[in-house]
Amino acid sequence: MKTYSRNGFLAKNGYLLIAAAWLITISFIIDNYWSGTSTPKSVQRIIQRDIQKKQTDFEAFSADTGLIIKLASQQYNEAILQKIQSKNYFIFIYSNDEFKTDSCVFWSTQVVQPDSAIYESDNPSYITKLLNGWYVINKKTITSHGGYRYKIISLIPVKWDYYISNNYLNNSFAALKNIEDDYDISLHPGNININGKDGNTLFYLQPSTVSSIVQNNIVAIWLKVLAAILVLIFIHIAASFVVIKKDLLHGFLALFIPVIVIRVLSYFIPIPFNLRQLELFDPSIYGSNFILRSLGDLLINSSLFVWFILFVRFHLKERLLSPKPIGRLKKIGFISGITVAMILVTFLCGHIIRSLVADSQISFDVINFFTLSFYSIVGFIVLCCIATGYFFLFQILSYSLIPFFRSQSYVLYIALSVLGLMVISFRLGSPYVLFNLLLLLWLLVFVFLMDRNYRRILAAKIILSRYLFWILFFSVSITAIIVFQNKNKELGFRKHFAENLSNKADPASERMMNLVLTDLRNDFLSNVFNRFKNKSENTELKDSLVNANFLGYLNKYDTRIYTFNAREKPLFNEDSTTFSTLNTVIETQAKSTGTPGLYYYDLSYDRFNYISKKEVTDEAGNTAGYVFILSNPKKYKIDALYPELFSKGNANSIENSTLYAFAVYNKNRLTNSHNDYPFPT
Repeated sequence: MKTYSRNGFLAKNGYLLIAAAWLITISFIIDNYWSGTSTPKSVQRIIQRDIQKKQTDFEAFSADTGLIIKLASQQYNEAILQKIQSKNYFIFIYSNDEFKTDSCVFWSTQVVQPDSAIYESDNPSYITKLLNGWYVINKKTITSHGGYRYKIISLIPVKWDYYISNNYLNNSFAALKNIEDDYDISLHPGNININGKDGNTLFYLQPSTVSSIVQNNIVAIWLKVLAAILVLIFIHIAASFVVIKKDLLHGFLALFIPVIVIRVLSYFIPIPFNLRQLELFDPSIYGSNFILRSLGDLLINSSLFVWFILFVRFHLKERLLSPKPIGRLKKIGFISGITVAMILVTFLCGHIIRSLVADSQISFDVINFFTLSFYSIVGFIVLCCIATGYFFLFQILSYSLIPFFRSQSYVLYIALSVLGLMVISFRLGSPYVLFNLLLLLWLLVFVFLMDRNYRRILAAKIILSRYLFWILFFSVSITAIIVFQNKNKELGFRKHFAENLSNKADPASERMMNLVLTDLRNDFLSNVFNRFKNKSENTELKDSLVNANFLGYLNKYDTRIYTFNAREKPLFNEDSTTFSTLNTVIETQAKSTGTPGLYYYDLSYDRFNYISKKEVTDEAGNTAGYVFILSNPKKYKIDALYPELFSKGNANSIENSTLYAFAVYNKNRLTNSHNDYPFPT
């Protein structure tokens, strides 16, 4: 490599930083001015433009009297009908003559229908909520030459709001996808107003307080990624320059410090952007701790790890170590430090590999090929980075110990054993003591094999033939961890599966619930129901009912009481769950238990709730209101009902699982089985 002065180096490589700055600038422009949805103003502009465009189209349509008469008199052909239906809003024509008073004579859709309030309203343009979402209403009235008067109503969809959503019915905005978690529609004045074509404010966008993750434009994301890569390349070249000008230690610090600073900052500020907006950085896929909080973070950290190690290895090459004479204590301290580093790195890498299998939703079962996914590929890349970095790190550490163990390798094994056991002894209460002991034993075997295969294999080039044995060795070692953890994970799933089935069939729980429901008789609820209509008394009474009637199993179940008046309106419930939601659960998904009036329904394969409904009537037999009681095991406690899962029906039921075959025995006699496994009777 040619040597340059500091100014010469910047002159030759400064273009990398300039290019990165330009990429960041362009990405900023794209995010804010090119169909981006990362800022409230861009969202406001897109939704407002979409509504005004459709309003303009509706005005042109309503001005075509001849077309309207054709549609109203049903004299249109298929081409006209397809043209009307291709519009991204809905049209309804009402006839108001002496023969067809207030009757709808044409409609372009069957997914929604204007109600009487829309038809009778004098407001020509406003927003309202119908059964399946929010619509901007526009109305025009025309009179034909024959004296017939027609009222034309358009419904411009703004945001779908289905009671039950699934893969086909998404509660999204019509003009923009994937912003429903960030914004909602509000009729109360706010900062983000949406105006109609005439300048009147139709509604306001309310930013959600639940999601604070900014969604960048995909092109801007790639530009920022390229900019980050250019900056890292510049840091790498600068570190290599420092190695040539000074030494390896200063060069490594020139690489390590700025990269680590940038990486630490990325945990707290969006550098180069908010990584959480990518599914790869979703903690629900994998999450171990604050540092390894997602699979994407693990991929970045493992890549940086192997980068640092390969940088040192490349510049170390075949340099001979000639340590200066040092005292006995310093020598012991140096050897102990290197040995402890070997042990800690081994434990750390081993537990990361274990965690990647045990703490994730990622499949590494290559036998079941169709269970593998994109995340499985990323996981294998992470494993390769960890194994590669670990191997070359041990080459470097072993190389540094050569002057001290030229003919006494056994001393290293003794040091590893003693210090390793000391490290393990500090965490005897850990559930992974056995795993740590196996890692220590593996470390001794690994060091022994490295010693037998000549530790000084630090060549300038990596020759594949030298490393075939080590590739096989690490493959077998990592596979052993994966197989062992997969086995434990699968066993845990099966135990959890069986416990859930057992809880559903637990007669003790059902008997206890039966006693509770018997105590909550109609005459009792009828006498106290008026207290539910007062906010302060409502909360106090619900707490009193839970503590007094459910005291026997408060430690096992979390119980919530929902109250509704005779018109099915909520009475100061703790969340926004509606009467329709709870009633739909009972009617469509709940399964009866051995106790009349007590049901259970599945939220997923591993969670279920008990649910009961009480209709409260007065002395005359009139409905005073409704009381719903929900109880779910505290070990599976959740904070929401997830009504969107109800649309899947029996698909959530454990009894319909395709993963396992199971059987239920009562006093050693088969009472029920699932799938085609021949369980003994």
